[in-house]
Amino acid sequence: MSLHLYKQAKPQNNSFLLFSALNSYICEKKFYLFEKMKVQNLLVLLLIWSLSSFVTAQRDVSRIEISLLSCGPGDDMYSIFGHSALRVRNRATGQDLVYNWGLFDFDDPGFYTNFLMGKLNYKLGVQRFDSFIRSYERQKRTVVEQEIQIWDDQKSRLLDLLDENYKPQNRYYLYDFFFDNCSTRIRDLLVDRIGLKMLTRGVTPAKSFRDGLHAFNDRMPWAQFGMDLLVGARADQRMSEQNQMFLPQYLQENLTRYIIRKKRSTHRLLGSKNTHLNFDDLRQGKALPWPLIIFSLLFFSILAIQLFVRSKELHRRMDIVLFSILGLVGLLLSFMWWGTDHYSTKNNYNLLWANPLYLLLIYPLIRKYHLRWVYIFILISTVLLIVGWKWLPQDLHVASLPIIGIVALRALYNIKHSKSRIRMGQN
Repeated sequence: MSLHLYKQAKPQNNSFLLFSALNSYICEKKFYLFEKMKVQNLLVLLLIWSLSSFVTAQRDVSRIEISLLSCGPGDDMYSIFGHSALRVRNRATGQDLVYNWGLFDFDDPGFYTNFLMGKLNYKLGVQRFDSFIRSYERQKRTVVEQEIQIWDDQKSRLLDLLDENYKPQNRYYLYDFFFDNCSTRIRDLLVDRIGLKMLTRGVTPAKSFRDGLHAFNDRMPWAQFGMDLLVGARADQRMSEQNQMFLPQYLQENLTRYIIRKKRSTHRLLGSKNTHLNFDDLRQGKALPWPLIIFSLLFFSILAIQLFVRSKELHRRMDIVLFSILGLVGLLLSFMWWGTDHYSTKNNYNLLWANPLYLLLIYPLIRKYHLRWVYIFILISTVLLIVGWKWLPQDLHVASLPIIGIVALRALYNIKHSKSRIRMGQN
């Protein structure tokens, strides 16, 4: 029996040892897995903590500075009125960005057609501040920075609006030179959208939109003449305080005067000026009024020809050239008025002297038909235009006067040299 018991106990003891070894292995494995899980959980916690710290730093508005960047005029047509942008600098993370509403793409399909039709989309772009400054340094343009001194809750609201504006579905906007551009976008954010209470506002000058343009395009007399030719009577409306801030310099000047209030605390909206680049000395002074000079010389040249040159063929060709040019200009002005969405090109009184109906004179001139009554009408209308110049609802460019004088001279010549027969004789 004892032997039987021994034989029975031996396998029981081996099973026990096997079970003990297996149990020990499992415990060690559990401990290893537990330790590994603790490490993983610790890493996850560290990651969450670091991300939360980063997010907190990202939105710690007390460490974020928002500034107005006012850029001086450049030498290209699109840059002669200056530019405005916003700088957002996060001192906690080192992020330094510029929000720029003045971007467009020359290579965009239909760019020139959309520009001509008044349907050009501009967009909000974001770039690094150092890249922005290098770009303006290459263009030799002034850049002045002023911190926007608003409270943290308003700053947070402004940052939210910038994020919302930069969403792909919101960053594009239909550009309008007077009412929706890089400056008006900033004006609307600061004045209307973040809940500022203004104690003192800017000063409204007794100026029209056209006066505002003349303050900046007088260095480019031909550009000024072209703009006055295309822009109609709507540009002669007096600007309101809001309206004048379509120009970057006027935006800066007005916002600098603003004093804001919250409870009992008041201070200026913009801080002191920090000039990053200064190239103002490169663009001082005014250019000579070349359009007025050239057209005046042309007027006296044609007067001399009328007085001293008898060739009817030369006079006929002069009339063909003159009325062709004026008629084509009139067609362009008519198209800009009725054929496009440009607000500023409507109601254009330049059509009183650049009349597309002048093109109807080309065929009679080529065929040498003489229509005396037509030239009488042209002479009367040009004289009335000169007499009533100051009472027109549109401020026509002064260089238009010698052109109108040329039309009057040619009408007077054709009336004087008209004959009773319909067809003019040969030389």
